Amino acid sequence: GLLETDRLWLDWVKGNFEVTLGRQRIAWGTSWVWNPTDLFNPQSPLDFDYEELPGTDAARFQYYTGPVTKIEAAVRPAKTMDKVIAAGLISLNKWNYDFNIIGGVKENRWVLGGGWSGDILDAGFRGEFTLTQKPELIPNYGLLHRFIPYYEPLSAFNDPVFSFVLSGDYTFPNTFYIHTEVLYYNNGKTTNTGLYQLEATELGMLSASRWSIYQEFSYDITPLLRGSLFGIFNPDDKSYVIVPSASYSVITNLDLYVIALLFDGDNLTQYGDYGSSIYLRIKYSF
Repeated sequence: GLLETDRLWLDWVKGNFEVTLGRQRIAWGTSWVWNPTDLFNPQSPLDFDYEELPGTDAARFQYYTGPVTKIEAAVRPAKTMDKVIAAGLISLNKWNYDFNIIGGVKENRWVLGGGWSGDILDAGFRGEFTLTQKPELIPNYGLLHRFIPYYEPLSAFNDPVFSFVLSGDYTFPNTFYIHTEVLYYNNGKTTNTGLYQLEATELGMLSASRWSIYQEFSYDITPLLRGSLFGIFNPDDKSYVIVPSASYSVITNLDLYVIALLFDGDNLTQYGDYGSSIYLRIKYSF
């Protein structure tokens, strides 16, 4: 069998000060699909079977300056300095918006960023951005250029890496839900994106592509049955993944969930080489 610990921590609170040590979720992102400011716990939108979301082994210090504002610092130790993450966050509230400002060091590269969350005419409006020190060339990917002449490593980028996310969503009175999100990387690739996915992961990027577009529609077909359809589209290489799903409450505490991941695109595009799959999940809560 496999045992995986999602959360295990010690928490100490005194007045407005809180210290948390152990495996925990440190979620600094404001958007709902891609979170470049989530330095400690990045998450893939295609990882549908991880409701708890991954945790990280860290020390976290929070000082609450108000009901919805705080100053925070967190450190994820590691055996070598090039794997350490140490960063701070200032959370503010103004004009009925929550704002985050972050700064720190992630795996030997400084990173600055921020995010916001609020609404416009009852529609959710969120966003994030980061500016990260230019990467050092990862040797293994540098060698690929000898065998694949058109392979230009993501880690050979000579400027700071800039990323941003814009996100908006709205729920209509009849429960119909629409959500749109856009992700951008200035060092992202526009061709042969499929070759760069592993290197992007090593660099902490959420995608190897220059642009990514997410679109979701959901609706309560009945009080017990909810249908959802979302897709991620790469506008440069024209590849995409479409993900229909349905969840049904069979009885109290017993849920049935079916989901399909339908990938399509040319060879070497971002989503062109994955094929398609269907999953069925039965979950009992107690």
